[in-house]
Parts: sequence; structure tokens; C-alpha cells
Amino acid sequence: MMSEFKNLLLIITIAGFSACQKVKFTSLGQLPSTPQNKPLVAEEVDAAFSMQPTTQSFTQEELEQNNSHVTFQIKKADSSLVTDLTKADFQVFENNLPITNFTLTKNSIQTAQTADIIFVVDVTGSMTSTIEAAKIKLINFIQKSRELGYHTRMCVITFGDYTVSPCNHFYDNDPQNSATETEVAELISEITKLKALKGSLDPGGSDLDENPMRALIDASKAPWQSNNQRFAILMTDAGFLYSPGHSGG
Repeated sequence: MMSEFKNLLLIITIAGFSACQKVKFTSLGQLPSTPQNKPLVAEEVDAAFSMQPTTQSFTQEELEQNNSHVTFQIKKADSSLVTDLTKADFQVFENNLPITNFTLTKNSIQTAQTADIIFVVDVTGSMTSTIEAAKIKLINFIQKSRELGYHTRMCVITFGDYTVSPCNHFYDNDPQNSATETEVAELISEITKLKALKGSLDPGGSDLDENPMRALIDASKAPWQSNNQRFAILMTDAGFLYSPGHSGG
């Protein structure tokens, strides 16, 4: 695969001192054939590789001496990183002029951060027709995150006009630790049992709007890990009340 990648990218750096614009990447088009690989065209390149969001900085320590620094990642179709690129794989241009005085360095340090995720689910009567589809989406999300190797901790909050069930415990979903399969099974079991509550059990009351704001405020009190990323995924079919305490409209 890497032999196909040679001379694949053209970096167009449209960065001037007066107006700094984003760096753009584009493929060079059709590549020459090699004994091992058929030639690639630009469309095949775009399908096989993706450029991740870039960061760049521009400095001018001395007059007429501008320095541009670009940080980027390139991923294959399977989401693995391309790691063995060399300077020869790139052509660099600034304002349509070729730049030859550039260096390419690789940061081999990779960091992985655990994500704490709370599913905030509406369980009022109006969810009757959609709650089963929502549960399937959540279970697929849990299983897919494990398949992709992401370490997550997950929890469920249910709500209507008020928080029905808070998040008191995160289930550990660590693909590197087979012992956490039990916790994942417990989480999926909890989600499987979710249902839209009706009649006197309906936490939505007589009004149409629900109160996800209260649920999100309660989610902020969950036992998050201090160094983990924090996400809340809200699932509801209704508008929202403006009063977290449900003391008014």
C-alpha cells in the first residue's frame, strides 16, 4: 500500500503574512505504474486515504523570514494511520510557487483517551413508536465502539418532565480487558429493558414538551473520571421545557 502512496500528495500552502488561509491537500492525479501495483488515479486516492483536520501556525521572527508549521494525519480506509511517508512523497507550494526548503518530521507518540458517555433517553409515552429503534441504535453504538478498539465508560439517564433514573454508575467498556465484557452485557441489558412509560407512570405529564435540560444538569453530577473526555448523547422526540426544575413553561 505504501508504494502506491509515493508522490501521492500535493500540499498547497496558501499562507501569506497578511492573510493566513488554511492549508489544502490535493492528490497529484494518476501515478506511474509499478511492477507490484497498478496506477492509482485521484478518485481512488480519495477513496483509500483521508486527510484528518490540520493545525498550522505562522511566525515571522525576522523580516522576510516567514516560518509555517503544519500538523496533519493521513488515514487509510481502515482508519489506521499512514506512518512511513518521507519528504519525497510531497510537493509543497505557497501562492502557486514551489517550496523546496521544507522539512518533514514525524511525531510517533500516540495517546489514547478514555471517553465517558452518558445516554440521555426520553422514556415518555410519546416514545412508544420509536423507543425500540433507539435501543437498537444505542446497542449498536456500544458494540461498534468496542469493535473499533475505543475504551469507553457508559451510563444511561432516563427522563421526562424530570429525571427518572440518574447515572450513578458507569459501565467499563475496555476492549483490551476481556473482564469488562460482563459490564458491557449489563449495560446492554439495562438498555434492553428501557420502555416508554404510559398512563400514571408517564413522566411526561399532560404537556408535550419534556425536560432534557434537567437530565443534562443531573448528568453533570455523574461520577465522571476527571481525565476522561465527556459526552452526552440525547435521544428524544419532543421539544424542551425552559425550566430545569419544571416550575414553569
